[in-house]
Amino acid sequence: MTSGPSAAALMAEAGVTEAIVRLLPSVDDATLRASLLGTLTLLCEVEPARAAARAAGAAAVLSRALEQAADNEAQLLASNALAALAHGDPAVLLEAGGAPLLLQLFLAAAASLSPSMRSLADAAAPVLLAQQQQQPAPARSSAPILEQQLLQAQQQLQAQHLETSQPAPLRGPQPSHDLD
Repeated sequence: MTSGPSAAALMAEAGVTEAIVRLLPSVDDATLRASLLGTLTLLCEVEPARAAARAAGAAAVLSRALEQAADNEAQLLASNALAALAHGDPAVLLEAGGAPLLLQLFLAAAASLSPSMRSLADAAAPVLLAQQQQQPAPARSSAPILEQQLLQAQQQLQAQHLETSQPAPLRGPQPSHDLD
């Protein structure tokens, strides 16, 4: 085995990353779109490809892909690509779509966990997105406030999930009303 550049690095060097970013908005075929999103996700694991994707405007393209996703699978593919693009830097996503984009990303991820989380995320999404849109856009210096709001929203989702997923309390033997 040789220790040369990875396939993703070579693809980035050849301009494949930028081509995918330019092509994505015009793709109507769901299978091709899924393939491109998956490829972009893998490419963004390598710094040169991630930098190329960011420079090509991938955050805005992927934000629109997430908004236009027709089903949970499409949402998850777009969310994974956005997460790979951000690579731990939420500022990339905040610049592309602000807090509503981050919220959509987290809701899509939550929906992929289980059927009960999917129903909770589906029910919570309109409420949380409406609340987020009613608030004025945070200034660049208010990142800690935004992080606190996102943490509170996540805690609310977790609390609601716990409330709806608790089994019925166990009861001991019940008195019998038989007259035998």
